[in-house]
Amino acid sequence: MSITIEMLDSCPGSWLLYAGNRLAPICRKRSGSFMPKTSRLLYAGSPVAPIWRKMTALNCTIANDPRLRQHFCLGHSYVTPTEALEDGSTRQWFIDVVETEIRPLLDEYWFDAPDEARKACEQLLRDW
Repeated sequence: MSITIEMLDSCPGSWLLYAGNRLAPICRKRSGSFMPKTSRLLYAGSPVAPIWRKMTALNCTIANDPRLRQHFCLGHSYVTPTEALEDGSTRQWFIDVVETEIRPLLDEYWFDAPDEARKACEQLLRDW
């Protein structure tokens, strides 16, 4: 576990995704997020891949909003399960996280533009 903490400290603004008892570091840059394409966690059928893509897109939207900027980007704690997920339950778990944790936060972020928050949540849940 100390390695994980060191990885977080060594890459300011980084976050982790949890999948199959593995943590995958994702470091954000001003141009968006990146992760080595060779990562086994991001292969096409991986349950983590759509979450990574959607959270990266959301964080780019937040970072590009002049009212918010990169300091309001969401971190790994929103997409880190507190216990092991059963096979096939990742999608429903993510939907629950969006509805109970991310949506209320985005409603606060865009309190003066509720359509922005609604649109961002729709993007998180679309096509999955």
